[in-house]
Amino acid sequence: MNKKQLIWISIIAFSCILIYTIPNAIYYCRFHENGLSLKVDAWGQYGDFIGGSLNPILAIVNIVALIYLSFTVSDVEDKRAKESIIAQKNIAYTQLRYHTITEFSSSLILIFDEKYQDKAKAYRMLLIRTHLFKQSSEFLFADLYDETFQKECFSPLIKSINDLIEFFETKDIITNLHLIEELNSVLASAQAKLVNRLNEFTIERS
Repeated sequence: MNKKQLIWISIIAFSCILIYTIPNAIYYCRFHENGLSLKVDAWGQYGDFIGGSLNPILAIVNIVALIYLSFTVSDVEDKRAKESIIAQKNIAYTQLRYHTITEFSSSLILIFDEKYQDKAKAYRMLLIRTHLFKQSSEFLFADLYDETFQKECFSPLIKSINDLIEFFETKDIITNLHLIEELNSVLASAQAKLVNRLNEFTIERS
């Protein structure tokens, strides 16, 4: 029970005491000189007086209390509805982030598919996908997306892809197989670093 509720309970309790006391005080001031009556009819009249005085007031109090409770319940329902919307929004964002990360992670695996005979073309496709992912991440990972994040995660990845494209366009593959392995290792490491950072961010926000 919070402080606001205690204040309202105190006000209602004081009001009830006051409402009950006023008619009795009026009746006492008017008829106390006659003393306590021994007649049943007199006590019946007193009861009618108290009931007639209190009933309209209590009816008004009930109406006010009902209105107050209605607004209170409405506020609680609105708050719960807003919290539910926020929770559903967070769930949707989390699912979309995981889906985007998973889809991007699989793009590197496709590069090594045998159907891609033209490796330079395959890496150009990966570069396009990376730039598209970079654009979408600006929205999905807005709180994370700053200059430091781009410099540490995206820039090394894009550079490694460009290095591989240049290699396949200008170097002899047969005599430089070791260099391909090194470049692919750098690419895989850069992508893993980016994906891990995005996964950490998603977990923190879920």
